[in-house]
Amino acid sequence: MPRNDLLINGQRSDIRKKVLEHFQLPEDQHLLIYAPTYRENKAVADYSFDTSAVKQALSQRFGGNWSILFRCHYYLVEEARNLNSDYINASDYPDMQELLYASDILITDYSSSIWDFSFTKRPCFLYATDLDDYEISQGFYTDIHTWPFPLAENNQELLDNILCFDQNLYLHAIQKHHQDLHSFEHGTACQQVLNYIKKTS
Repeated sequence: MPRNDLLINGQRSDIRKKVLEHFQLPEDQHLLIYAPTYRENKAVADYSFDTSAVKQALSQRFGGNWSILFRCHYYLVEEARNLNSDYINASDYPDMQELLYASDILITDYSSSIWDFSFTKRPCFLYATDLDDYEISQGFYTDIHTWPFPLAENNQELLDNILCFDQNLYLHAIQKHHQDLHSFEHGTACQQVLNYIKKTS
């Protein structure tokens, strides 16, 4: 997918600077982006986790100071304007791929953004407090327990997964997952599309 070229190539440091400046954050700030998927029966407040404890765990495991960007579904953009002040509302930011590119870590539940973000090889954590209900009502193409991302169903499990994160095991799991699903991403999709248009026009 052309949108993933940026995440695979990782050669646009100006985008990270652009995102940090947009949210008025210092250059050395670490970013976690939280991007839960949309469910009809949930309000923005239902997606919350213990931001203070998560920031502390991130600093303990990965170092540095952390800010949490909250990216909700566009159906909830207006509601997201009343977010907990510990979150930075990134729901109005125009380009999700730029947010993913600029972020050091992603937390989501079932959002397809995990597959895009996986090409960065950066840590991603699943926070799925309604897993049983979601599996019954929506279902998955593949078993979520086989995905290469640490899965938590409550705040404490999320904190434990952050503190116990093993980079080597994670990278191995990501690589195996890409191989099993036969990924064809090489960071050249835009050029391939352009070549095809030139060839057929």
